[in-house]
Amino acid sequence: MTPRPGVSAALNQLQHGATLAAAVIAVCLVVQMVVFGFVHFTEVRFERATRESSVTSADVVASSGSENAASAFQPGPGAAPGGPAVRSKSQLLEDAKAKAASGPVVEREPGRWDRVMAQFSGVASSVGVLATIVFTVQLALAVVVAAGASSSGVERVVGACTIGLFLAAFCLPLNEALTSMPMLGAFSGYKAITAASEEVTASGGGELGLVLNMGFVPAGALLALAWIVARLRQGVASIVADPGLAEAARRLEAELARVRSEGIGSHFAGRNTGAIGRAMETPIDPTSPDEVRRALDDLGRPTTRRPI
Repeated sequence: MTPRPGVSAALNQLQHGATLAAAVIAVCLVVQMVVFGFVHFTEVRFERATRESSVTSADVVASSGSENAASAFQPGPGAAPGGPAVRSKSQLLEDAKAKAASGPVVEREPGRWDRVMAQFSGVASSVGVLATIVFTVQLALAVVVAAGASSSGVERVVGACTIGLFLAAFCLPLNEALTSMPMLGAFSGYKAITAASEEVTASGGGELGLVLNMGFVPAGALLALAWIVARLRQGVASIVADPGLAEAARRLEAELARVRSEGIGSHFAGRNTGAIGRAMETPIDPTSPDEVRRALDDLGRPTTRRPI
């Protein structure tokens, strides 16, 4: 297949688009890693609400009567040994006072930073998903254009596209569509991240897998992005510098320069573009012998110009 000089411009545009998309993906991955670190390893997203414990009537189960009524529940002499012991009013009061003396009850509630991190994560995950799709499409188009050029360097573009597809599989939140998928995508939503963190904290196991999933996988994705962009640039540079494409581009530029300077030639006579326009605007007068003779002379005059 003959190389086409327009391939160079197309590959350069695809390279610039893929580089821009990779930069956006990298920023979104960093935001997701920072959000996961604050969610899982700190409690900055919670506000501590303190509630004082006090002795109320709900804490004390008192008898409806006097001490005689309370003593009626005491086991008598004929009661079966080992039966349940009945606590008196004074014992219940002592237990309630001990509970109150243990200190205030601290409850965790989502605070302002929880909403801030949710907004950051929501924007990063949405923009990251779109940038990943655009990045993958740009790589696929680069493969198609490079393959059509039939030039060296295509293998590098194909390698970059292959790694880009694996990168998209790890970054996109496929777990939301495939519920049986055990791992989260790097661009999973904020609710999925907090739910996974709370589940690991409550169960006490699986923390290593979560850290690998949301910490080391995005870091590896950043390194993969750098490798993909470098490989793509190398492949495009090899294709653009190909001798076949360079020769075709040189010949095309030379031909265009000749046409602009000399006009459009023919086998019989040379006429520039302006002359053709004037001939169409002012046709030859057939009643004028001089004009007819001049036109016949022009048609019969040989030309040394190469036809196009």
